[in-house]
Amino acid sequence: MCYLKTQYVRADNSALRIENERIQKENPVNEALKKIICAFYGSPSFPQEEHELFMQKMRLENAQLKDEASKPCKKLNNFLKSLMESQVSQQELQLGLIPIIGSSHDPTLASLLNQEAYGSGVGSSSLGLTSTIGGGGVSFQNNSVDEILDFQNQKLLMKEIAATAKEELARLIRYNEPFWFLSPYQQGKLTLHLGDYEVFFPKNNHLIGPNVRIESSKDSVIVNITSMQLVEMFLDPVKWANLFPTIIAKAETIQVFDSGLSSNLNGALLLVHEMHVLSPLVQSRKFHFLRYCERVDAGLWIITDVSVNLPGQHNALSRSWKHPSGCMIQEMHDGRCMVVCVEHVEVDEIQTHQLFKDLVDTQIAYGAERWLKELQRMCERFACFFDEKIPVHDPRGVIHSVEGKRSMMKLSYRMVKMFCESLSMSGHDLSFPHPIMDNTSGVKISVRRNIEIGHPNGAVVVAATTLWFPLHYQRVFEFLTDTTKRPQWDVFAAKTPEHEIAHISVGANPGNYISLILPFMPNTENNRVTLQECSMDPIGSYVVYAPMDVAVIDMAIAGGETSVIPILPSGFMIAADGQTNAESSGGSLLTVAFQMLVGCSLTPDGTEIHDVESVAEVKTLLDLTVQKIQNALICY
Repeated sequence: MCYLKTQYVRADNSALRIENERIQKENPVNEALKKIICAFYGSPSFPQEEHELFMQKMRLENAQLKDEASKPCKKLNNFLKSLMESQVSQQELQLGLIPIIGSSHDPTLASLLNQEAYGSGVGSSSLGLTSTIGGGGVSFQNNSVDEILDFQNQKLLMKEIAATAKEELARLIRYNEPFWFLSPYQQGKLTLHLGDYEVFFPKNNHLIGPNVRIESSKDSVIVNITSMQLVEMFLDPVKWANLFPTIIAKAETIQVFDSGLSSNLNGALLLVHEMHVLSPLVQSRKFHFLRYCERVDAGLWIITDVSVNLPGQHNALSRSWKHPSGCMIQEMHDGRCMVVCVEHVEVDEIQTHQLFKDLVDTQIAYGAERWLKELQRMCERFACFFDEKIPVHDPRGVIHSVEGKRSMMKLSYRMVKMFCESLSMSGHDLSFPHPIMDNTSGVKISVRRNIEIGHPNGAVVVAATTLWFPLHYQRVFEFLTDTTKRPQWDVFAAKTPEHEIAHISVGANPGNYISLILPFMPNTENNRVTLQECSMDPIGSYVVYAPMDVAVIDMAIAGGETSVIPILPSGFMIAADGQTNAESSGGSLLTVAFQMLVGCSLTPDGTEIHDVESVAEVKTLLDLTVQKIQNALICY
């Protein structure tokens, strides 16, 4: 009991000290406000009578705020004093703390005990708490009171940071001048005037280094989804990553500080880790940031992202930093919503290949426009998924039910997402300390071990390269998606033209569709087909495909479950080279990526040794494909 008393005295002192520091900080802030309220525009001071009324109002509001802030501390103090004056049982301790920590004014406890909130996997165990389902109580381990207070203090700090960032983001969204001007790189697009911006929003947390770059952009779009649906997706890391499959390779919630109101998610505050990927030749970006949701009006939300460093967190040396960024989501009368997006980041890029330098430097690769184009494409895809119509462009009537269409769309979506994740080359490297760059051919190779459900079990080699062509990206895309020209580049294709046997449109752009192509390999009895998905936009187009057994496709067409079916996709990413100007439409960058299972053996100590010949075979196939594409596009 003496030990418990010591702990509660410490907790009491800690709470009082924090409150005292907060009140002390308010005084100089109030004094500073007195000086700048009138002096900011050089106007004369208030008349004495108005000044007295204003100060009286401020004193009343300040007293109310102090009273509200002191209530939790007073409750805790009274409880701890009574505890030290009498012996109490462990159950009484549980029941006594719950009204303080989990009151209706502070939903932290409910948030902490929600193990499934946003798929974060962050629950009560992070504070040493164990929930008693149906028991109405919470048991505490040693130092749990200190830990709870520490969490509460951290939560208050995070809310303050998020609220400040939200105010900055709101001004950046609502006003163009003096913050925004037309970008010299993208016609009609906005970028920040950093000089004027930092006058209003000075920053102390800048990255330092010769390769540090600042990227800023602002854009808007109308998407076919309700605002509430979109807000829910933004606050669920799994749905968020699925919403941007060609950009986000990984997203997870590190901590849930506040789950927000259940009706509209107002006040939700999460700590998120995220990795963005573009190409094996561009360093993946890893961000560690707060995501804060505020419902500012009926049908109007602001989602704010801002990087933060926390003691002991793994992002202490992160070289990617988000200044206040995010979006405003405005409900429209027809079930759609308008999204205004602001991206403002600092990155230290030391591994961007020269081929991608213009695309990255002009803020096309990761700017607001790219995020919104992908959002628009995925919202159109959702609409097609829930459409009750059967595909009208199915030349042979292969897909004959809505369930079959949806099953095929799920399978194809997973294929595309797995392909984009492979471009990061960030899997477990079993063969080499780091991915190898062959300077003579520009081929990058890495090996990873697949153990996840839905992936082929074993060692997979990924080989990728990027080429520049003096052709518009649309012409390269049209060449790769023309089934009659597939034998010109596909090393596995028959010499005769391929046949499209099914076609599912997944958006307004005719270049966005899923197809089944037959045959895939020569000299077979049609036991394999190619599942392929194509998507096209000015920033990044994709052609992703994978060989599939006919039995698997038959199961998908029948509406069966395909989430565990192993897929090993390969394909292409086509992007503009970022050099578009008045005289030229610019060239294109074509990234080619192959994946293949490779054999391996085990040494006596359990170390895997990969079949060098298998790895070399993948590189040979990639080189041959690249050569065939180059030869075909010379006269295209």
